[in-house]
Amino acid sequence: MLFITALQDARFYNPVYGTGVLKQGQTYYAFGQFGREAAERGLARLLETPPHAIVRFSPDHLTGPDRPRRILLMFAGGWGDAVTVGIVLPTVMAQHDLQIDLCCDQKKWDFIFRPMGLQSRYVPFPPDLDALAPYEAVLGDITDFFPNKEGLTVSPIKQLMRGFQLQEPLVPAVYRIPPETAGNRLLPPTKRKRLGLNLDSNGRVKSYPLKLYAPLFSALKSLDSELHLFGNRSPTPDWNHDQGVYDWRGKTDIPELAALLSQMDLVAGVDSFVVHLGDLLGRPVLVLLATTTSAYFSRHGRMVCMPSPLECAPCFAFSNQCPRGYPDCKAFEHPGIHPRLIAQKIRSLLYDERA
Repeated sequence: MLFITALQDARFYNPVYGTGVLKQGQTYYAFGQFGREAAERGLARLLETPPHAIVRFSPDHLTGPDRPRRILLMFAGGWGDAVTVGIVLPTVMAQHDLQIDLCCDQKKWDFIFRPMGLQSRYVPFPPDLDALAPYEAVLGDITDFFPNKEGLTVSPIKQLMRGFQLQEPLVPAVYRIPPETAGNRLLPPTKRKRLGLNLDSNGRVKSYPLKLYAPLFSALKSLDSELHLFGNRSPTPDWNHDQGVYDWRGKTDIPELAALLSQMDLVAGVDSFVVHLGDLLGRPVLVLLATTTSAYFSRHGRMVCMPSPLECAPCFAFSNQCPRGYPDCKAFEHPGIHPRLIAQKIRSLLYDERA
C-alpha cells in the first residue's frame, strides 16, 4: 500500500479495481501495483513520505480497550472471494463490535456485497485523504487474518473464522435478487429437472477443456433434464440449438444470473463464481475440480466435490498456464472424471439416487 498524488484528471479501468477517477492534485491511498502503474503512465507520482500514518488493522487489534473500531477494508479479490468475504464479514462486525466499510470495485459492491445485505458503507477506489479520515485503521489484505498460509489447500471461510476468532454460528448468508429482475427472468413451468452448467473459470487451467464439450453433452442428453448453460464462452453450434438446451452464456448480468440460478434443481460446474453464487442461493451444487482441493469447499454444506484423480492434481494453479507446460489442464482428461461419470454423478444428485 502506498500514497500517490494525481498529476492530471484521469479515468481508469482495471479488471481488479474497476472503474474510477483520479483528480489532479488529490492524494490517494492505493495498492502498490496500482500506484506504480499509475506512475509509469504519468498519471500520478509516488509519495516517498506519507502525508500521515496509516494504522494497519491486524489480529492484535481484536482485543484491548483502545482497539480501533472503525475499519476500512480495501478489497481486491475476485468474485468468488467477494462471496467469501460477504459470508464472514457480518459475523466479524457483530462479534467484535466493529464497523467495517468497503473500498472495492463498484460492481462487486453493487452485485455482491450490497445484495448480501452488508451493513457497510461503500468507498470508491482509490480513497483520497478525506475518505480515509474517518477510519482508525485500514485492512489492505484480508488474508492478513489467515492464521497460516495454506492458501487454496483449506477453506478460506474456516481460515477467516480462525483468524478473526469467530464463534459459531455465523450470521446466515443471503443474496437478495431485485423483484423486477426475478420477474423478468422467471422461467416457464416445467416437469423436467433443471440443470445449470458452467464450464468457464478465470483461467484455462481451471476451465473445462473445449475438446471435452462434445462427449460431456452427449452424456448429459440421457438425463432428460432442461440444460441451462452459464459462463462467457461463445456458443458451440454443434449443440446449442438442441431441444431443452438454454444458452445464457454472456447474456446476463449478475442479478439476472442469480435469478436464473435460483430456479435450478442443481448447479454443476468448474471452480468458478457461478458455483459460489449457486451455493449462496441455497441450490445443490456439484463442483468439478482440476486445480483446487475439495478441502477448499469444506465449509459449503450444499456442495459436492468431484475432484480429478490425476497425480499432479490439485496443482493450485489458476492462470492460463499449466505448471507442466500443457496447453490445457490434463486433469479433466483422466478416466476417473470421464464425462460419462460426471453425467452419472449429476443424475444421482438431480434424482436423489445413491451415487
